[in-house]
Amino acid sequence: MLYVDYLRYAPCLKNVSTDEKKCANQYKKLANNHGANPDDPNADDVNYGLKLHCCAFTDFVDCQHEYILRDCGHHAHQFFQSQVDRMSGSLLNEHCALFTHGSNACTFNPNVAASLFSSEYYMFRSLVVFISAVSTLLFFIQR
Repeated sequence: MLYVDYLRYAPCLKNVSTDEKKCANQYKKLANNHGANPDDPNADDVNYGLKLHCCAFTDFVDCQHEYILRDCGHHAHQFFQSQVDRMSGSLLNEHCALFTHGSNACTFNPNVAASLFSSEYYMFRSLVVFISAVSTLLFFIQR
């Protein structure tokens, strides 16, 4: 059933992610955030990096939710939601819980890197790798 649903919804899901008037900018932002910018004064701050990645991912997924429901229909939206839940699971819900849509948590002040919570560096790197993998899967699911 997953394969059949994928084939049914893939063209519309791809359109949502790649259309410049829909979610392409959020996808590019997400993809570009996975490399550390050496000129960023906060580049070495683990919490700032976590915030950067979580907010970019949340923005991308929120954008997709909006356009998939509108352009692809209710069933495609349900399919997308189930795949996001399956791929991201509790890791994103635990580590990115502070960075939700509509909160001010994703407001960036380039001069102040707020320490939102304690985190080990290896956990941050694992999350970055995981978000990269989920982002790639979401992109290819929509191909």
